[in-house]
Amino acid sequence: MWIKLDYLIFRPVLAFLLPSSWLIALYSWARPRILPWIAKTKFSAVVVDEPRTYWGQTFRNPLGVAAGFDKDGRLLPFLYRLGAGYVVVGTALDKPHQGNPGVPWVPLTQSHAAINRLGLPSPGIDQVLQNIQDFRRQYNPKDFPIGLSIMGHPLDDADAKAQGMIICMQKAQGFVDFIELNQSCPNVGENLDALDVPASCFEMDIPIVLKLQPMPPQQKIIDLCAQGKISGIVVGNTQKDYDPSLLYAKDQRHARYFQNKYGGGLSGYPLFEENINHIKQWHQALQAVNASTLLIGCGGIRSNREYNTYMQTCGLTQLYTGLWEVYAHVGARKTWAHFFVQDQNA
Repeated sequence: MWIKLDYLIFRPVLAFLLPSSWLIALYSWARPRILPWIAKTKFSAVVVDEPRTYWGQTFRNPLGVAAGFDKDGRLLPFLYRLGAGYVVVGTALDKPHQGNPGVPWVPLTQSHAAINRLGLPSPGIDQVLQNIQDFRRQYNPKDFPIGLSIMGHPLDDADAKAQGMIICMQKAQGFVDFIELNQSCPNVGENLDALDVPASCFEMDIPIVLKLQPMPPQQKIIDLCAQGKISGIVVGNTQKDYDPSLLYAKDQRHARYFQNKYGGGLSGYPLFEENINHIKQWHQALQAVNASTLLIGCGGIRSNREYNTYMQTCGLTQLYTGLWEVYAHVGARKTWAHFFVQDQNA
């Protein structure tokens, strides 16, 4: 399989031989062209039956796919057949956006990580919802909730961003099972008093999930949780401020080049320990106010060990960078089961 050769041979060799600029250009060009091709792979559907019920909905298993993996809903058939318990589609915007020029992305193979600065490419909310409807009609999925990540359009001013979020939420109701408000780095800073979400978003009749960067609990969010206005919190997203020493030496030069030229955020295994520490802090803070808000762990899952660690304090978890790595190593039929089997390593 081509993707297995890429992970085992091409990526390590190219990362060693190529200048950072060439490696980034190659994978930034290849990624959007290869993903649709992989999604068409033929295999019989897999079901990992570990059901959980939240917000009146049954998740066939608690391991889902994070926003950013399937930006427009076209990968839903592939992810459903792969065994995902649920998927968060998006981030969707109220109108189309091409993202950053060249949609820069580079794998950091030895570190089980990647860096991207895609810039929220989106065909717009109408096309995303159409893709979700098409999937539901074709597959009639059972116990497979679909969430939608939304945020204000990056090119709009503050008022237009707020209006864009409201438009997305209004259009999405009845077509998705929950809404994820993307408030993670670099969309907001450390000061969450500036939470960039219109108050009316928390009054709509649909479960609201807030996606945050890895950070300690913030009082404004805890207060909203205590009031029952936030159904779930995802910690965390790609991280702009990370410790380069967490990366293998061979990956550090590519990461430094990418960060200096593009900025962007790191995803993958190096974020795992920091995320766990923040998840524990959020868990304690939510317990202190008797909030029923569900914690959702995201970041660095590549085996049963990380999955189980998250599940000690989380009700749901999400895959992102680790999904393709495991898929490449074990194949489509074994990918989801891999995370539920003890002592398996990617």
